[in-house]
Amino acid sequence: MNRHLLCGTAMLCLALSPAAASAAPLLAVDINDRTVGDPAATDPGNTAPGFEAWSIDTGTTASATTATRTLASGYTVKFDVSDDHDPNDGGSAGDNPGAFDDRDRVVPTTAPTTNQLYDDFIFAGASAGPGGGLDLHVSGGALQPNTAYRVSIYSYDGIDATMGTATPVRTAAWLDGNNADAPVLVTNFTVNLPPLTDDQYKFTGVAVTDASGQLFLKGRRTTTGDLSVYVNGIEVNAIPEPATLALVLVSGLVTIGAARPKAGQRR
Repeated sequence: MNRHLLCGTAMLCLALSPAAASAAPLLAVDINDRTVGDPAATDPGNTAPGFEAWSIDTGTTASATTATRTLASGYTVKFDVSDDHDPNDGGSAGDNPGAFDDRDRVVPTTAPTTNQLYDDFIFAGASAGPGGGLDLHVSGGALQPNTAYRVSIYSYDGIDATMGTATPVRTAAWLDGNNADAPVLVTNFTVNLPPLTDDQYKFTGVAVTDASGQLFLKGRRTTTGDLSVYVNGIEVNAIPEPATLALVLVSGLVTIGAARPKAGQRR
């Protein structure tokens, strides 16, 4: 085969391959528990490789209603509790003020390689009510206004390896607050089935930034009678522009065309 044709074919195959379409995340965040220390500053041992650390910034281990950290990468990640104001959400006072908290579990410990990502998390407490949850805001960094991004939520709680919990499967719906609450993704994990791969409990969808370049996702409980809005980690990835991919494909085809022999020319 003509070497120019081989080169062009290789370029085309590369452009079409999943590896070519993948790239390092714009943002990769590991949510950490405060009782292990303040990982936002000096505790890389509690953070999965390749991730930046985020923890509730209240300075205490009490539950929180809001928490914000600006990371070294330039992104600001903020969580707020979403209280549904249900008068029957528990407690003698009825409609308790909603809050969220963090935990660090003993599992997983060896698999997957991101066990440090899956063993700790934040979660919306029962006080948020049966329809409550968490609001996630991501801004700064390389985020552009009015642009679609792939957003991933890692969600797992290894609280009960014996299947003793009444609701072993826990789900939550995540909606795009910038796009009329359009569905983005659904998290779904089984508490007695620890992840065996890095992406087992990684759930991905598409969300759009607002005019200021901020992502706004709403996580809401969809498991009746139990907590289900958990966040172990976050990733944000750019979506390749169709025009960019088309340009790569055309470049490969042009190379192939240029390698074709002219009329009467021997191969």
